[in-house]
Amino acid sequence: MSTPQEINELSAELDAIKVSTEAGTLEWVKANPATFVWARPLPPARMTLQRIETPPTAVVMLRGQPTVVHRGKRFVLQAYDAANLRLSIDGGESEELNQKMEQLFDVIMSVQSRKGIEFLKSILPK
Repeated sequence: MSTPQEINELSAELDAIKVSTEAGTLEWVKANPATFVWARPLPPARMTLQRIETPPTAVVMLRGQPTVVHRGKRFVLQAYDAANLRLSIDGGESEELNQKMEQLFDVIMSVQSRKGIEFLKSILPK
């Protein structure tokens, strides 16, 4: 489990990654419907962001209604150098970081969608 200081630092880094993604500085590739990958050739580095669907962890009664405590979705971001895993952030360990990774995932999907629409427009006859 990360310390509060580490969570704050990771949170700031996730915000920076999100801003760079929105600006187009970081370009992600969809590996599958639940995973995006960013890679750079020199020096070799790679990040993956994965959405993991899990069954709800608890259901409690709130105002007479069953309410899911854990929403059944978590995110994992991993960073690699040429050959080794250097960092793994599991959203299941911090709700704050999970929310930041979910926001990043949504931004990546939005950028990918926008690029897809631009491509479609570019190939259609005018």
